[in-house]
Amino acid sequence: MSRGDVDFKIISSGDTVLCDVKEVHDPQADPGGRVEAEVHIRSNIRKLRAKFGKTRPDITVVSVTMNFSSRFFTGVTVARALWGEVGLTFDPESGEITSAVHHLPTGNAALTQNQNRSISAVLVFDHVNRRHCLFLSPFADHPVPRDFFPDVQVIPLDRTSEGDDLILLSKFQFWGIETRGSPNNSLQRAQ
Repeated sequence: MSRGDVDFKIISSGDTVLCDVKEVHDPQADPGGRVEAEVHIRSNIRKLRAKFGKTRPDITVVSVTMNFSSRFFTGVTVARALWGEVGLTFDPESGEITSAVHHLPTGNAALTQNQNRSISAVLVFDHVNRRHCLFLSPFADHPVPRDFFPDVQVIPLDRTSEGDDLILLSKFQFWGIETRGSPNNSLQRAQ
């Protein structure tokens, strides 16, 4: 297996983790356009997996994501990228909601039981507020060793998460470097 294409390797307490850094950025053609962070994250996972070709890595591999866009994204965004789109169901006649927010069965997930199992997690490196989060994959062939990344919030996502478990992920906000001076970001840092 070629490990030369990943950005860096960390060795700590006998454990080795390969890391590849990617960024969420504004679209090149339309700088004022909509930033689809989950599309970037999904794509980055697939690109990272492709670096190993047909050979599955035999150690832990983490995709590191940094937000260099003009907009923020949340933990819900990461959950959507990893486990697919979210939605709810309602009765069309009454308008009554009949299910909690949940991952849709055909939601374009980047990590599944059958694909990208060599990617162990996505680490969102929060370069603005320093609230780094590690979103774990339960399907990983090689899980991230416990306490491997100090001062990082570990979030064990699950495709069966629903309702408040998904909605609460919105409290994790990852601001882009371009939004550093925005009033909302200043308020975020002060809290």
